Amino acid sequence: MRNRELIGGIVLGLSVSTAQAQGLGSEFRGSDDPGEIPRGVISVELKPGENMRGLPSFDTEDLEGFAEAARTRQTLSADELAEMFGTVGRNRNGDVVAEPAGERFFEADVSDGLQLEQRSAEGSPEVLALIDDLTPRSATPPNARRVTDGTIWPYRAVGLVVAMDSFENIIGTCSAALIGPRTVLSAAHCFYDHDEGWIEDMLFVPGVTDLDNFGPPFGAFGWEDMYIASAYISEYDGTVLSTVPYDIAIVHLDTDIGNHLGWLQVQMVDQSVPGYLSNLVGYPGDMPFGTMWWMGCPVNFMNQPPKFTFRQCVTAQGTSGGPMYNHQPDRDSRFILNINVAGNDEVSIGLTIDEEHFRWLSSLWK
Repeated sequence: MRNRELIGGIVLGLSVSTAQAQGLGSEFRGSDDPGEIPRGVISVELKPGENMRGLPSFDTEDLEGFAEAARTRQTLSADELAEMFGTVGRNRNGDVVAEPAGERFFEADVSDGLQLEQRSAEGSPEVLALIDDLTPRSATPPNARRVTDGTIWPYRAVGLVVAMDSFENIIGTCSAALIGPRTVLSAAHCFYDHDEGWIEDMLFVPGVTDLDNFGPPFGAFGWEDMYIASAYISEYDGTVLSTVPYDIAIVHLDTDIGNHLGWLQVQMVDQSVPGYLSNLVGYPGDMPFGTMWWMGCPVNFMNQPPKFTFRQCVTAQGTSGGPMYNHQPDRDSRFILNINVAGNDEVSIGLTIDEEHFRWLSSLWK
């Protein structure tokens, strides 16, 4: 059976020119030889805890007002950008650092990230199939299906994030994607809580599709440091929506596993692109622990704020940080345009990779 993905676009599709240089705007598929892939060492029992963190939620009636305020946001000065898109980070030793955006942010080559062109949709989207024939989930799109082989591309570049306390108890799970040799992209709330602060420890488990029955195909990997955008803290007013535009995080792993498994490319969304068919891959908490699921959903950028988009596809706890990518079959290319960050029973929100997010990611890529 083949891979199930949505390709092309609804409303309008996208075409992308793949960047030639290896970097944030390029895709790398890793090694074809499984014997060359180092295996991560699992040091804790991967079982869900009793008090797992949930998906950030909000009142739908508050969403439109907040979105309108975001749409009319004034252009930021260089000093304001440096402040809001600085980094706050924590390393393995527990040291916390906070720095304004520097040269790598302002000198980032955004041309590698802005290569999207409008293109008319061509018929119905083709849906391929590498799935289990299981009953559709009730909490997410009805076309959600279970991924059965996480060792193939692109699923080996997606992984389960396991957040732990100081006693190695699992306090939450999220989804994430490799976007560089050591760089993992996810959501800020997976690592930082406005009341409790940073998580104590985490593991990244790439390509796992059935943790209980088959275990991690590549093992689990530790981390060196984790970073969130400064605005995720400074703009917090006690509500989830206040931080949605900045709910983005980078983790640097202690192993360059991306050089072996590969990584997905990230592209910057131009507001002239009306929308696309997203492929969200992650680990929903209302399904068996440690199972990977694919969810297809149309994303519309029209009349949406520049930093996030809301859609009528509901997602569950555990899919936070999951990559939302577009698949272009003519180039056999996949590129992340959003990450899943929040939701309720009616709507979910994806953070949009705009120029400021792309610059921020570029400044931390390695």
